[in-house]
Amino acid sequence: MPEFNFKHVVYKMTEMNLSSEGLVYSYTKCAVFLGLKDEETSGVTVLLTKKWMMVTQLEQPYMMSKDDLPCYLDGLAYAGFVQLQTVEEVWPQTAGQKVEQKHVFESMEAQGQCFAASN
Repeated sequence: MPEFNFKHVVYKMTEMNLSSEGLVYSYTKCAVFLGLKDEETSGVTVLLTKKWMMVTQLEQPYMMSKDDLPCYLDGLAYAGFVQLQTVEEVWPQTAGQKVEQKHVFESMEAQGQCFAASN
C-alpha cells in the first residue's frame, strides 16, 4: 500500500491457506518478502482475516512513555483502529518547549523501517 511508507506485505488468503500448514506457508512467504531472516532484532505485527494477511515489520517503538517504557501501536492500528499514547507534559515541555503529538502514519513509520531508509 503506497500510503504505508514502512516495510509491510499484504498477502491474499485462499481457503487452502486457512489450514495450519497453509498459515505457516503464507506467513513464511511474507517473512521472506520482508527479509525478516536478516533482521533478527525486529518484531512483527500480523493481521489475519479470511481474505488477507498483513505482516508489518517493527524496528523500534514509536515513542517512549514518561516512565521511559517503549510504546508500540496495537496491531489493529494498521486496520484503522488507533490508540496513540498522549505526550505528557514534563520537563522540558513544561518550560515552554513544545513536543508535537505524533500523527498515526508518523507513529507507524517511526516504529517500522521506512522504505526510503532501506534503499
